[in-house]
Amino acid sequence: MDRFDRKFVEIISQGDSIILVGSGISVGTGFPTWGGLVKIVYEGIHSECETNIQERYANLWEKNDPEKFLQFFDFAEERFGKGSIVSILEEAFGKIKPTHSEIYSIITDWPIKVYLTTNYDSELKRYLNNKEIVFIEKGNSIDDLRTLNSGAKNYIYKIHGDFRNPDTFILSEKDYLKV
Repeated sequence: MDRFDRKFVEIISQGDSIILVGSGISVGTGFPTWGGLVKIVYEGIHSECETNIQERYANLWEKNDPEKFLQFFDFAEERFGKGSIVSILEEAFGKIKPTHSEIYSIITDWPIKVYLTTNYDSELKRYLNNKEIVFIEKGNSIDDLRTLNSGAKNYIYKIHGDFRNPDTFILSEKDYLKV
């Protein structure tokens, strides 16, 4: 194990690494799980849905069935529009007061050249900014992803989308199929 750790540190220390940051780190700071996203959107739209729709999706987040989550987001996007769904999420995220993350602290100390993240929040950028390390957030548009190459440096690619461009959000089955 010690040999792996030394080799890992050696590789990271070269400053040529790309790291994938998943939602687990942000969940630890207070941001929602995928099921939590379903609950937020459901609470934002349920009063405008018929009773049978409310019954179908009530407590869906507790069942932890990602296939059903995709179906729910397909329904929500078709019925209310992606912009409305993203607005509901953006408002909810704006109310979250994230707690400290030791993991974010550690990974933003490493000499990483590019971060890929599936997170909608901007905690990674906030930690880098607090350390006065300049990284630019990019989304998952074709133009943004074209800049992801061996020369890319100091970028955070938000591969599941970004609040700045609601059309790039990946939530529903349709979104995943489109990508």
